[in-house]
Amino acid sequence: MDLLPHAFLFRFAVPVPYAAGLPKRGRWLFGDDVASLPLFSAMDEATLDVVVKAAWNENGFGVAAEVTGKSMPSYAQPDDPAAGDGLHVWIDTRNTQGAHRAGKFCHRFAVLPAIGRGKSATPGVRAVEIPRARDATPTSDLELVRLASEVTKGGYRIEAWFPRETLHGFDPESSPKLGFHAVVKDSELGDRSLTVGDAFPTDHDPSMWTTLELIRP
Repeated sequence: MDLLPHAFLFRFAVPVPYAAGLPKRGRWLFGDDVASLPLFSAMDEATLDVVVKAAWNENGFGVAAEVTGKSMPSYAQPDDPAAGDGLHVWIDTRNTQGAHRAGKFCHRFAVLPAIGRGKSATPGVRAVEIPRARDATPTSDLELVRLASEVTKGGYRIEAWFPRETLHGFDPESSPKLGFHAVVKDSELGDRSLTVGDAFPTDHDPSMWTTLELIRP
């Protein structure tokens, strides 16, 4: 009989310090002082080729990923972003850990370093529907999301900053905890999850997500 993954046996809470001055002007949105999130899936599988970061302030919330060790270029299809290489994140602005179906405060985004192929490829962000949701998340203008990306022969780096108006219910003052899940999807290296993989209902069950504690200075 297969054993349950170690990450399934715990409910994780991760402090995310306040990051003043984000998003930065210039080539990259994040500074070098933004800390990486622990990849709890590493308790069961190697995740050394992936780094995932998160940052916040009163103006919004940011995520980033860096992938190395690739030999093939990253690629996402414009008509199927959910299947593309990149950082896929689930954000619950009210941290409804007791619910098993997503509500109106739950979001899923695909943050993609390269949509299309070759020199015409560009980074992008797409909202992805959460299956079995009990309420639909209000739509937001994703043109407001800032992106920074670099694709190399060995991998990529992608950063995204979501202004607060793109995240329904984002209010760090009254709700200083977020539900959060992340998966780095890669057609070559395989998926790297923050906690457990797709054998569990992390794609639609907020009770399976990690808590991010938004820590003020």
